[in-house]
Amino acid sequence: MTDTVHSLETSRFGSVSYDEKDAIHFAQGIPAFEEKKNWILLGEEDDPVKWLQSLDDGNLALPVSSPFYVDQGYTLDIPGEDADAIGLDRSKPDRTGVLVVITIPLDSPWEATANMVAPIVVNLDSREARQIVAIDERYSVWHPVLSAEAKAAMQGRESQA
Repeated sequence: MTDTVHSLETSRFGSVSYDEKDAIHFAQGIPAFEEKKNWILLGEEDDPVKWLQSLDDGNLALPVSSPFYVDQGYTLDIPGEDADAIGLDRSKPDRTGVLVVITIPLDSPWEATANMVAPIVVNLDSREARQIVAIDERYSVWHPVLSAEAKAAMQGRESQA
C-alpha cells in the first residue's frame, strides 16, 4: 500500500503536507462545522495543545488537547451508540483517542478553558471520529485549563512585559 501525500494551504500554518492515512473523518462533521468532514491533527509530539485543522477549509483550525492534560483523573464513558458509529472496539481501549476543544481568549490566555463535556473521540485504527456529549457533573464546557497558580504566574509575566 502506498501513502498518498497531499498539500493544503492554511491561513494559520501556511502550506501543510499531510499523508492521507493521517486524515480524521467525521461522518457528521463537528457541531457548528457540520459541513467540514475531514481534518488532520497538527503540532509537535510533546506540545500539550495541538490544532485540529480542517482539510475542507484552510482557514479553520481548532485548538485541542488531551483531556488528561487538563485533568489527570478524567474519565469518559462513551455511549454505545457513539462507539458503534465510529467502530470502536471496546476490548482495545488503547486504540481510542480523546481530545477536548480549547478556547483561548486573545487578551487573557491564562483564562483558557476546555470543553470537557463534549470530547472528540477518535478510532485510531479507522480514523473515524465523533464529538460526543458526556454528561458528567464534574466537568463543564468551560473547564479551566490552568491551575490558579499557573494563571497567577502567567498574569505576572504579562504585567511585567
